[in-house]
Amino acid sequence: MEIGDIIEIEEKGKKAYLQYVKEAKNETLLEKMRVFYEIYDNRPHDVKSVIKDDFFFLDFPYRYGIKEKGVNLVGNIPLPDNFQLPKQFRTENVFGSGWRIVNDGGGSKVVEELNDEQKKLSPYGMWNIPEIFENLKNGWRLENWI
Repeated sequence: MEIGDIIEIEEKGKKAYLQYVKEAKNETLLEKMRVFYEIYDNRPHDVKSVIKDDFFFLDFPYRYGIKEKGVNLVGNIPLPDNFQLPKQFRTENVFGSGWRIVNDGGGSKVVEELNDEQKKLSPYGMWNIPEIFENLKNGWRLENWI
């Protein structure tokens, strides 16, 4: 496992691509991945073509998933020099209305409505492979997740 690894996840013959961008700090945490929105019928000839400016971040069990059927390492593309991980993520507030804005270093706050910057925040937590495909097939996007 190296930062920049491109992994292909597969479900029902369809393929989606993620890039490994942050190592888990310990065995109880998951790796941070960039998830690209496009779903493919076939693996592109040039794996670099899956890298788009259009993506979101998720936690993903890369070190465990790579051992499973349907998760394949297909290449490695170094992260851009100016690459930065987000400092905040968001999730629906399970204890009431609104959204929970979660800081990467710990702590969170609840907001009733998202401002324009908060609408660009990636989900906090993990999605499994069926959940990733279900959301991508249904046109899920950060800006529409309100």
